[in-house]
Amino acid sequence: MSHSIENTDHIIRFGATAWPDLNALLNNGQWSSIFVLTDESSQKFCYPIFKEKIEKFDLKLMIIPQGEPSKSIEWTQKLWEELVEKGGDRKSLMINLGGGVVTDLGGFVASTFRRGIDFMNVPTTLLSMVDAAIGGKTGIDLGVLKNQIGVVAQPKAIFIFPQLLNTLPERELSSGWMEMVKHGFISNEPYLEDCLVTPNKANPHLEQLIWESVKIKNEVVTQDPYELGR
Repeated sequence: MSHSIENTDHIIRFGATAWPDLNALLNNGQWSSIFVLTDESSQKFCYPIFKEKIEKFDLKLMIIPQGEPSKSIEWTQKLWEELVEKGGDRKSLMINLGGGVVTDLGGFVASTFRRGIDFMNVPTTLLSMVDAAIGGKTGIDLGVLKNQIGVVAQPKAIFIFPQLLNTLPERELSSGWMEMVKHGFISNEPYLEDCLVTPNKANPHLEQLIWESVKIKNEVVTQDPYELGR
């Protein structure tokens, strides 16, 4: 299964056959360097798949601890400094490979480094596939206050590979599934009914349900980028 959305300022590619599209974009992008931001969990389970699927690019890996505490000004500064130390410049690209923490933090770091460099999102959790990676909302926490500092900055592209969900335990699907149910409430009754089942990776319709949720989320943020109306 492969799908795509062509937005005005970025593209969304979905499905296993989108790997060649990612390779083509990286080949044609003429970026001076390519950074990959990931957390410890995604580095262990998803980065090997990512590295195998793309061509032999010189990737500069940056790793953060897993979890919400990494969305801090301290880690933002560390990543800015790491970009400088590893030769990052205005023409660099950052690929955010991970869940919502990685896409939120990575998008913010990229959009503020050198007044903004290109970035892409490759979400690895269900919640990030149907929500966090889409819409351009980036940011970090201010102490215990979540998402208090950030900007809306669209990624160059979003590549969604449902196969990466196979690296996660079943329980990790729950939060993303609830977001899909929410999308069902704001879209149409048939989709909502399809989502009102116990989430599991064995569901033969899982990929299609995820794609429908991606389309709903994209429509919402296209009409209302700051999501002020919903």
